Amino acid sequence: MKPGLRLEQGPQLAVPLIFFLTAPLFLIAAGLHASLNGPEWTASRWSSATLALTHLIALGYLALVMFGALTQMAPVVAGAPLPRVVGSSRYGYGFFVAGIPLLSWGLASGQGTALWCGAWHAPSAS
Repeated sequence: MKPGLRLEQGPQLAVPLIFFLTAPLFLIAAGLHASLNGPEWTASRWSSATLALTHLIALGYLALVMFGALTQMAPVVAGAPLPRVVGSSRYGYGFFVAGIPLLSWGLASGQGTALWCGAWHAPSAS
């Protein structure tokens, strides 16, 4: 066997594509959050609006793009397919998409229940 990338080991396109298509929606949500909160999110790096905005960008955009790229590239680089990649990626995607808005809302509003639910959902995906 020749060393190199094994492109045939990659998952079907729908697996990483859902992560890539959803990530910009969190950037839009972050922009809406920033515009609705006015100068509050620039007042302090520890303000609730700033923390919510940071998590929308970091988890909502960056983490979703990284997980999408990981599901696409890991099997190609390793040369072996990921077991149950479709089911596990949908499971992780569902928890991330449910947990990130809850976490951000909990940080922005101080709602303990939303913060706890969001913090529980987002790490469950990894």
